[in-house]
Amino acid sequence: MYRHVYSGTCSFRHPVINVRKPRVTKLSVANIAVMILGQLRTIKHAKSFNLAYPGVTKHIYANVERFNSKTKSYLSQNEYSEWVNIVRPDWITHAEYTPIRINCSNTTDASLHWPQYERMYDTFEAVRQHEIFGEYRYKWIIRLRSDLLHTPPLTLNFSSLVDKVHINGAWHNWGKDRKPEHYLPRDYYFVVPRLKADSFFSLGLDFVSCQSPYLNMKACQVSKWLLFPECLLKTHLIVCDIPFKIF
Repeated sequence: MYRHVYSGTCSFRHPVINVRKPRVTKLSVANIAVMILGQLRTIKHAKSFNLAYPGVTKHIYANVERFNSKTKSYLSQNEYSEWVNIVRPDWITHAEYTPIRINCSNTTDASLHWPQYERMYDTFEAVRQHEIFGEYRYKWIIRLRSDLLHTPPLTLNFSSLVDKVHINGAWHNWGKDRKPEHYLPRDYYFVVPRLKADSFFSLGLDFVSCQSPYLNMKACQVSKWLLFPECLLKTHLIVCDIPFKIF
């Protein structure tokens, strides 16, 4: 495998492994889809999700797990149920994703990070299936971490956003000269226009593809972080010609 997602038009399509078919129901029309992803380490942000983006019609998609990899413990079932009752997601799945290894050398295999992107990939598939079933299209797709790390205020004025992928967070100063071309965008928070979403969320396929160190080095201008999610994100944006803006 060699960057098979780039062999066509960077379009969203299933990988050959771990394909999940989301169960969907017909939802009313909404302007935005909010994807809440990650390990559910605390319920203190539940009300923030529920109150996010007031005045805008939205559907909430939650793909979370109770396991906390930092403490090696699980959120209690009662706390999990309380979180669900507060957030009231329109679609939810509770899944634990496991790492895989693909047949690459150690210097070209980025699949260690596949679980977090499989979660995002599967959830976007649920978004797409709801659109097909309901015969409508969202205007924006938003990805939030379950801990809201590096998230701007949840009160965006969507009418003021330009038609680009919006990414929050400072750029990493991993380049030795700290020049702009050396900086890498963080992958914590995305606001994606629907017209760019199929090519943008095909990003997940990069983590089950053998990577080209030369291509990644050219895009990221670094040599040490070629397989990190931030470098793959930047490479994906460049190769797929996806315009983006840093909040």
